[in-house]
Amino acid sequence: MGLLPIVRQRFNERTLKELVDPKITEDDEHVLTIKRGPNQDSFDAFSNIGYQCLADSQAKRPTMEIVIKELENALKLQVSVSFFIAKFTLIIHLFILHFTC
Repeated sequence: MGLLPIVRQRFNERTLKELVDPKITEDDEHVLTIKRGPNQDSFDAFSNIGYQCLADSQAKRPTMEIVIKELENALKLQVSVSFFIAKFTLIIHLFILHFTC
C-alpha cells in the first residue's frame, strides 16, 4: 500500500493534518508551523488543490494555471487572516494604552 491511498482516505475523513510530521508543529521561529499557520481555511485550500492533483487520469487533474491560481488563493487566505489578527492586536494595544494612561 502506497502513500496515495492513505492521503485520499485522510482527505476524505478530514484528518489530513494528522499526517504532518510532528517536528513541524514544534515552536521554532525559523519554521512555519501548523500551530502558527497555515490557518484552517488556507490549509483546506492547499489540501483541496493537492487532492485534485491526485486524480487517476490526467484529464481529471487541474491545469498548472488552475493549480497556481488556487495556491495563490490559499496564500491570500493565510495572509489576510494574519493581517487581520495583527491589525486587531494593534487596535487592542492602542485601546489599552489610551485607557491606562
